[in-house]
Amino acid sequence: MSKAPHRFQDVLFSLSDAPSSLMALPIAHLTKGRWFEVIVDQAKLEPQPDKHFKKNILYFFYGGVFYRPRSQSYEEEIELPIAFVFDPSALAGFSHFYPFDTGAMLSDLFKGWRAKMPDFEETFKVNGADYTVPKRMVYHLFGDNEQYLLGRPAADLKTKPDPLPTLFDFLRDNLTVNNTDQRQYCIECQAVTPLAFDRSLVWIGYPEYYTSVFLRLLEKLKPYVPQTHRYKTSRIFNPRELAARLEDRAREAVIERYVSQPRIP
Repeated sequence: MSKAPHRFQDVLFSLSDAPSSLMALPIAHLTKGRWFEVIVDQAKLEPQPDKHFKKNILYFFYGGVFYRPRSQSYEEEIELPIAFVFDPSALAGFSHFYPFDTGAMLSDLFKGWRAKMPDFEETFKVNGADYTVPKRMVYHLFGDNEQYLLGRPAADLKTKPDPLPTLFDFLRDNLTVNNTDQRQYCIECQAVTPLAFDRSLVWIGYPEYYTSVFLRLLEKLKPYVPQTHRYKTSRIFNPRELAARLEDRAREAVIERYVSQPRIP
């Protein structure tokens, strides 16, 4: 009988805590204009059915607007991307974390690696419920936030218990021939309960076309006003390119101040 693989979670929690000087990062969710009005009316993000995990899940990425729609041009405004960034305190309502994008793995974007990680759903799942869990993942996989956002795993992963050497090889593998993006090394955050709009919502990036809907959201948030970025677009647009711009704007406006905090001696 073959030996069952070690679970990433068990190894992760056998290692030391992340230092207090390592700041927890915000989390980001990308959606489409077609859903914006419903989201604003509900004043929350709702988990949606997931056919693989067979439950309703709300997906976020840790540290940035990393999700990318497929590369295709549109004229319909309902395809325009909208990004929400929440303070790390929102992670209290999250249930699971993964050290890569599970959707990209399931769609075989990481060609060959799904076969090498046949039970990745369990092997690499980390139970959550607070902001320290992904912070611990960053510390042991990358060393610090800057290296995490650059996608540079720590070399000493090769010397740590299984399955960390396998994870190191995956994180370091050059998969650009498959048009793989940064989701190869970005921490996925999964929630199974709604995430309400409150003061944990720190930034919104939205298209000028949906300004009236955004103003309705501000009415619901009064007197609190999150940071915002309103963008213009041409008649024909590519949501993938716009999402990349939203990532840059969110990092400049919010995320960078979490990354660049001076270390506590």
